[in-house]
Amino acid sequence: MASDIMKDHTVFHHRKESIQAVMFSPNDEFLAVGSNDNFVDIYAVQNNFKLIGVCRGASSFITHLDWNSDSSILQLNSGARERLFFSVSVTKIERIVPKTADIQDILWHTCNTLLGEEVSGIWQKYQVSMVISKLMDFKLFIFV
Repeated sequence: MASDIMKDHTVFHHRKESIQAVMFSPNDEFLAVGSNDNFVDIYAVQNNFKLIGVCRGASSFITHLDWNSDSSILQLNSGARERLFFSVSVTKIERIVPKTADIQDILWHTCNTLLGEEVSGIWQKYQVSMVISKLMDFKLFIFV
């Protein structure tokens, strides 16, 4: 059984509310963790999952995350149907407001968010407001 050979690598608890979305960056440098606290915590994978910054500005819980193909931009969707963008590096995380034309030129890693022209028509009409189930009782466990 897989659980017999898996062991905890890192356990952390930085938020009071449940975790809704988790995504590694395509280059495996970052881990983004979105919660019902309306924040996305960014961790440095190579630095033993050290918290390096927080994406702030969502007015509701985080539902979906996606990285661009070079791991420099993170987009998030919130329960308030917001689509927010953040520039991410090891030294700085900041909210950005790209022009619509610029967004269309961004190559997203998974396209698993619910909002945006690039995913228009993929999701059912009311699926945008659907909530993802909790992960491991408010804690995030990393297994290797």
